[in-house]
Amino acid sequence: MRKCDNLMKKYMMFDIKQGMPMRIRFHTLFCKSCKNEIKEMNEILESMEGSLPYEMFMDMTGNIMNRIEELEFYYIKSVSNFKWLSAGIIIFASIFLVQFSNSFSWLKYQFGGNLEIPINIAFGVILSVYTLFFTGAHVDSFKKVISFVVKD
Repeated sequence: MRKCDNLMKKYMMFDIKQGMPMRIRFHTLFCKSCKNEIKEMNEILESMEGSLPYEMFMDMTGNIMNRIEELEFYYIKSVSNFKWLSAGIIIFASIFLVQFSNSFSWLKYQFGGNLEIPINIAFGVILSVYTLFFTGAHVDSFKKVISFVVKD
């Protein structure tokens, strides 16, 4: 019976004008209950095609939108503090350690010896972007700290 339920859910997801998928078509050859259920749904749909859509006596869109706006729904995908700290340490350490790597020596050999400034500028931009995202993700924490410090 569970297989029938799953196939009926899949049938409901497909557009009728696309046609029935082969897997569902094959299942309905052997399962009379699913075949009858699909037949009933198609008959109900055909009977509804000629009728006009339901007309409401009063406009309720304003009330509905007000209730939706009153709902407090926040979707926040949070990153753990450990991951933030790890990323910050990696960025900060790379600023100092890249100067001792073989890749940096090769770059200096290929492009000349004055790469410290452009590389440090690039890492500065990366660190600034990291700081921007970190601050944006932790605005509420910063507000609490600032309000605590200002009250004293």
